[in-house]
Amino acid sequence: MAPQIRNASDTFEFDDGATVNRLGFGAMRLTGADIVGAPDDEA
Repeated sequence: MAPQIRNASDTFEFDDGATVNRLGFGAMRLTGADIVGAPDDEA
């Protein structure tokens, strides 16, 4: 397994000084047809 490299983009600092780890969810569908509303299968 390749070594993991950490860099500054792994964290986010707020104006009040609080620092949180970045969350990566891959490709998110934020816009487009049928994005807003309830899911087709609400199970």
